[in-house]
Amino acid sequence: MKSKSYFISLLVVLALLLSVVPATAQTPIPGFSGPFRASSLIGYSVINLDGQRLGEVEDLLVYLGDSTTSGKIAYAIVGFGGFLGIGQNQVAVPMGALVMDEARAALLLPITATSLADAPTFDANALPDVSAPNWDANLRTYWTGT
Repeated sequence: MKSKSYFISLLVVLALLLSVVPATAQTPIPGFSGPFRASSLIGYSVINLDGQRLGEVEDLLVYLGDSTTSGKIAYAIVGFGGFLGIGQNQVAVPMGALVMDEARAALLLPITATSLADAPTFDANALPDVSAPNWDANLRTYWTGT
């Protein structure tokens, strides 16, 4: 009987501890300041200035190797269009183009749905060959004009 009450007491203490521990690692990121889990961006809605849902972050492309860019998120892969994942397109959006909208718990991309549809897309099952030089030239041209 004594071990049973000890076990129950331990569960109560654990529950209390878990309720007061900050949940920052489990909740949506409040912004892009400081380190955060890149995986916490997966699944975030991408909306435009009118609040229209454009798509959802499905993956991230991270720079590796070059000491000046290594570890930086280069692009968010945003899935849009289609129905239940069928016929869906993917576009690589530069991370610098996205802004956290804390009030809506979404990433803001200040373009129209038509402009997103006009962006260079790729097959959801075949990423571009990112090891090729200038693999993202058409993306840079579209997003920055350079």
